[in-house]
Amino acid sequence: MLKKYIKNTIWLLIASCFVLSCTKWDDYKKYIEDGEKIYPSKPNNITSHPGDGRVLFKWKKEIDESVNKYKIFWNNGNDSSEVDASKFKVGDSILHYINKLNESSYTFSFYSYDKDGNKSVKTEIPPVNVYGPKYRNSLLNRPVKGVDYDAEKFMLNIQWGTADTSYLYTDLKYVDAQNKAKTVRITPLDETTEISWKLGTKIYYKSTYIPITGAIDNFETVNQDSILVQNIMLSKAGWKKIDLLNDIGADGYSTNLANIWDGELGSYPKIYHSEGGSIPHHFTIDLGSINQLTMFEESGRQDCACHNAVDFEVWGIDNVTNAATTLPANDPKWKDESIAKGWTLLKTINRTDDGIAPFKINLEEGIPPVRYIRIRVLRTQDNSIESHMGEISFWYNP
Repeated sequence: MLKKYIKNTIWLLIASCFVLSCTKWDDYKKYIEDGEKIYPSKPNNITSHPGDGRVLFKWKKEIDESVNKYKIFWNNGNDSSEVDASKFKVGDSILHYINKLNESSYTFSFYSYDKDGNKSVKTEIPPVNVYGPKYRNSLLNRPVKGVDYDAEKFMLNIQWGTADTSYLYTDLKYVDAQNKAKTVRITPLDETTEISWKLGTKIYYKSTYIPITGAIDNFETVNQDSILVQNIMLSKAGWKKIDLLNDIGADGYSTNLANIWDGELGSYPKIYHSEGGSIPHHFTIDLGSINQLTMFEESGRQDCACHNAVDFEVWGIDNVTNAATTLPANDPKWKDESIAKGWTLLKTINRTDDGIAPFKINLEEGIPPVRYIRIRVLRTQDNSIESHMGEISFWYNP
C-alpha cells in the first residue's frame, strides 16, 4: 500500500512540472490591466527661490534620456507650467521661472514625461512663500539712533540702529558741503556714517531687504525717510558784545565779556565780571546771525563760586533797531517795556547749586528766531550786586 502511494505522488509531481513548462514567460501580463506601466525618472534635488510675485526652480536633468518634458502643478492641480526637457543634456542645470503669482504660500508638484506620455512618480517640495505688496508694506527703514554735527568741519555723524537680519543696505542721499548731490550705501556692518554735509539741506534714506537667503528679488521700503538734524551747537565765531542803553559794565576787574564764548570753562580772569551797578542788571550779545534757538547752557566761575549767577533770564530779538529799553533792569515795569520793544523771554533760569557746573536747559517752545541775546541777572549765589559767568552756549535747529 505504501509503495503504491509513493508511486502516485511521483507521477503527480511529474505532471505538474510538465504543465508549468508549457506556460509562457510573459503570461503575467494578462494580470496587468492596460498593459505594462513605464515610469520615467522623476526630477530630484529641486531648489526653490521665491521673489516678488514669482519663483525660480532649479534642478539637474536626470540620466534618463527618455524624459522629454517636465510639468509643474500648483493650486490643487488647477495651474501648471511646462518645461521642454529636450533642450537640455543629461546633467545640465534647468532654471525655470513661474511668474504672475499672487502673494501667498504654494505647494508645487513636479512630474517627468516621456514621448509616449508616460509620467513619473510625483516629486513634491516644501511649501514656497511668494512675496509681494504685503511684505513690502511691512518693511521699515533702518532706524537712526542719533546725529552729531561739527559746525567747524561741516561734518555730520549719523548713528544707526541695529539692522534686521533680512536687511541688505540703505541708500543715503544728501548734499555735501561743496553743494554736490551725493549717495552713499550703508551696509549691515556700518554702525556710524560720517558725511560732509551742507547745513540746512535735506537728507533722505531708503532701505532694501531680502525676504530669505536665496530669494531672487530684493524689496525696497515703500517710503523714504528723512534725517532731521536738530539741536546743533551754534558757532561762537561771530559773537560780539554790543552796548545798549542801561547795559551793565561787563568787563570789570580785568575780565572781558568775550571770555564767556571762548569755548573754555573759565576761572578768573577768564570770565565775565560785572562792574558796579545793582541787581537786576543785564548785558547784550550779538550772535552774528538769526537762528531758531533750542537750548542754552551756562557755567560759572570755576575757581570760586563767589558771584556766580543762579537766577537769570535769557531774552532774544531779531533786530535791535529801536529795541533799547529806557527803564533800568531793576524797574518793575522793565519786563513790560522789553516785550513792547519786541524782546521775547526765551527762558528763566533758576539754579539750585552754586552756579559752577555746566547747566543745560531747553528754551521755551514756540519762540521766534533771534539774533541778539540779552541776559538779565536776577540773583547771584552769594546775593551780591555784582555777577560773573564762565561760559555760555546755544543750540539751534537749522
